[in-house]
Amino acid sequence: MEKYHMFVVKYGQDHPEVTGKEARAKYEEYKDFYATYHRDNPGVTTDCYAEFLKIHSKQDKRTIEADISLFQQNEVELAFNLSYIDAENVIGDFKHELHAKHRYWTEYRTKYVLYWTLFQDSGYGKSCLIKEVAKDIPTLYLCLCPVASTGYPSQTEIIANFLEKTFFVHLQQGEEWRLAYILFQLMNLFYTKSKSHSPEHMWDLQMGLWDPSFWTEVLKNIENWKQVTENDVLEIMSQNLSWQSYGQEDVKMIICINEARSLLPPRKDAINPFRLFRRALRQISRQGKWTRFFVLFLDTLSKVVNFALPTTADPSTRNDNANVDQETGMILFTPFIKLFTMDIFQQSEIPLDITNSEDREMFTLTRLGRPLGYSYLESNKKNPRRLRNLIEHFKIKLLGGVYDLTHA
Repeated sequence: MEKYHMFVVKYGQDHPEVTGKEARAKYEEYKDFYATYHRDNPGVTTDCYAEFLKIHSKQDKRTIEADISLFQQNEVELAFNLSYIDAENVIGDFKHELHAKHRYWTEYRTKYVLYWTLFQDSGYGKSCLIKEVAKDIPTLYLCLCPVASTGYPSQTEIIANFLEKTFFVHLQQGEEWRLAYILFQLMNLFYTKSKSHSPEHMWDLQMGLWDPSFWTEVLKNIENWKQVTENDVLEIMSQNLSWQSYGQEDVKMIICINEARSLLPPRKDAINPFRLFRRALRQISRQGKWTRFFVLFLDTLSKVVNFALPTTADPSTRNDNANVDQETGMILFTPFIKLFTMDIFQQSEIPLDITNSEDREMFTLTRLGRPLGYSYLESNKKNPRRLRNLIEHFKIKLLGGVYDLTHA
């Protein structure tokens, strides 16, 4: 622990532009580097920290400057929290479809999957829509994006690290029921918290005050996940959830997983977290009594729009019906893609303080297309570099997360 604190403090001093989260993530890289360095150089007296910086600092500095200094997280947050423009009643349509799909799943739960997908390109407001829905329906939000992502909300760091570096590392094929146990503990704690807060306040807590206390409590609740037996989990699934006993038969809780492609394996021979997740949801549908909640996946990639892997990734299963999940044999719900946010700022006026002709032209362009650009400019009026920062942000996205092509 002492080495950890020394590294974070020193790295933060050497890189004042880096956030605490970035420094903590860098320490994980340093641990691996330290072990490899001393293994390959036994008895060496060279400063390992200095060698680490020499190898990693150049690219890191470019990436950090681009991802953090030029497009500060708090500035993105301001844009994210602008009033939602809903001229086409997207929020109402989404909630209507969500409840309808849940009711249909409840009636035919052995035939339909327990999840739904929201699919759209980056910058069109997927997470903003969920933020609005969460004002009415309690929503547990997990983001699995990389730590250095330019998006907002940022990574749910504690649970993301647990899933990637501990849970899925030790999980065995056929143990998907352990995921059902994790879900149960997540929902139970979330429901307990929600009894003393409004749905909207629950969202606000997740975006701020809960980091990291809520997720630390979650990890404490699931620390015995290796000792739990399948019979224990089946017993839990055979009972109603706490919130199933009141109100109409609608969704009372959403489990939202953003950047869901992070659940897909990097290699064909690696364990497939999403395949295990699907099987856990199938088990809940076919063997459990749980209801009144729904799982929602958000992402941008068309190849995972329904999160049904192609037969090339799992040749042991095959179903020619495109609406049937190849892994579970259950019917997939059509993804939600109706985000009518294109050009929603086209009638907005260009600020009077923008006098340079080139800058005015850029402002005119940001009013069109995806709303992220103009939302950022509108919410950061006091920042004289806001237009340049926005250009750098879109450059990073175009180049796949780096500052220039030499690091692509």
